[in-house]
Amino acid sequence: MVGPSVTLDEIPRLDMTDSSMDIDLIDIANNNIGSAAVAILSYTTMENLLKPDFFNPQNNMIKTMMSTVISATLPKTTNTALTKPVNFTFRHIREFDPRGSLSCVYWNISEWIVDGCSVLNNNGSHTVCSCVHLSTFALVQTSRPSPEINSMSLVIVIIGLASAILTLSIFTLCCWRPLKDRICGHSSCIRLIPKGYSREELSSTTQSASDVFTLNSNPTEASTAIKY
Repeated sequence: MVGPSVTLDEIPRLDMTDSSMDIDLIDIANNNIGSAAVAILSYTTMENLLKPDFFNPQNNMIKTMMSTVISATLPKTTNTALTKPVNFTFRHIREFDPRGSLSCVYWNISEWIVDGCSVLNNNGSHTVCSCVHLSTFALVQTSRPSPEINSMSLVIVIIGLASAILTLSIFTLCCWRPLKDRICGHSSCIRLIPKGYSREELSSTTQSASDVFTLNSNPTEASTAIKY
């Protein structure tokens, strides 16, 4: 806080366990009749609610929260316009992926966005973000899915399709017969055309006939007795 009884000679730094903030409170106080105050809060489990997946939700990148979520405000300050950008230093709470990309984001109603925030520098364990406004901030890493995962998924899909095609082919070759020629049960088939006759010969018969079928030991054949 800066006021009649408190003065500052340099830009203050507010330190927390996993982050810190540098803000030009002196200039803010000069724009508010000589007094201004700043407050900063850190939320260690807020990422469970404000998930990193809310950052660019339409793309297929993997998003990882790399910092604790913090909020910064200027309480009891009439003119909250910043004269200089505010710098936040975030300690990485997870291992940094050199192939990934870091984004300084702030929460805007229902999603994380980067408007007005940028990455100043990164040393692998800490990242400095610069923002032109105060809000709720975090550091998000985006990275592409591992090629090995994509290859494995493709292999699984191919194997599944091949198995389905093979099963369907076996079923078609072994079990399917025209219904006009056979009646098939669970494990056997009965021929509707008597053995030794052709369909044409049967169709030329003018006498009425009834067929009596008896299954023999061969489940695919049937002995037929014809009564005239």
